[in-house]
Amino acid sequence: MIPEISAFEVCPKGAWLGGEFYPITMPSARGCSGSTQGIIKGGLLSKTLEIPGNQAVYDHLVELVRQKKAMAFVGAGVSAPLYPIWGGLIELLIQEALKWGAATEADAGYWRKNAREKPLQMAGQIRRRLDKSRYETFLIETFKPKQERFTSAHAALAGANFKAIITTRAFSWFL
Repeated sequence: MIPEISAFEVCPKGAWLGGEFYPITMPSARGCSGSTQGIIKGGLLSKTLEIPGNQAVYDHLVELVRQKKAMAFVGAGVSAPLYPIWGGLIELLIQEALKWGAATEADAGYWRKNAREKPLQMAGQIRRRLDKSRYETFLIETFKPKQERFTSAHAALAGANFKAIITTRAFSWFL
């Protein structure tokens, strides 16, 4: 069964098909240039498929999913309703540093200004400002299991016909 495409919030740059990479050209769209915001919102899927070459790649990808020959590569955004993604996480870290007197408003402004372009660096700077105990408590509280354990996107992925689902491991620096 092919999942409802609208359940996914990804901006694919292309697809690996038969060992070859096929780029998918994206139309300009607010919130979708180079990010992982939805191609489905605002009819972007139909606009994307109008670009020459995209429909064939899309059709081939759908067929691979039907045959259980496709793998999904899923980023952290799929869990965003349950856990913060970079922008939200950095803001929570900033609030934690301010709460404990480990940062000034000037520090907070600098981190906010640079968080979009350098999220790892800004999070690392904030981490170094918090003492180990407060930082570890923050992580435990922020990422502890939630009562609601999965999102509708998780359910769609689990119910899809993917051969495998691969996820990122962006948070190894936390440990």
